Amino acid sequence: MKWYGYLIMAAMLISLSGIACAQVEDQYMPATNETGEAGMPSITVMDQTVEGNETIGNITVDSVVSDGPGWVAIHNSLFGEPGGIVGFAPVEDGENTNITIVIDTEVATDQLIAELHSDLGQEGTFEWPPIDVPVEIDGEIVMEAFNVTAEDFELKNLTDMAATAEQ
Repeated sequence: MKWYGYLIMAAMLISLSGIACAQVEDQYMPATNETGEAGMPSITVMDQTVEGNETIGNITVDSVVSDGPGWVAIHNSLFGEPGGIVGFAPVEDGENTNITIVIDTEVATDQLIAELHSDLGQEGTFEWPPIDVPVEIDGEIVMEAFNVTAEDFELKNLTDMAATAEQ
């Protein structure tokens, strides 16, 4: 019973740190890359090992194509859905590569979601929620899930926590 309470508290803390969502109409013109070719907003990120310690770490997003200034936000995965934000970094219009993002490893889960957000408010300031909303194409948020591990510390695994709570 004690584990169940901890699991619920952990899920609530993770979700409260950024689960709120806002919707906007699709307003996209294709982004252009360095050669001037059109490309749709996208994110590419591979499974990786977090560089850092049990408080703060770095992850790398391989590529982000954005149709204007924006942000790549790193969300915890709440059973496959974006949860609280554990880190973010700015992206420029067009193709951005090898983006290093500082994350809060104290609350990070072992599966994260990289999500593209627009910079709609004060330029250069991440205003989430509600202003810098996730980018959507045909009603789907531009995001990609990936797994992370750490060498010297453990990241949270909500599936294992849920299984332990049921026992």
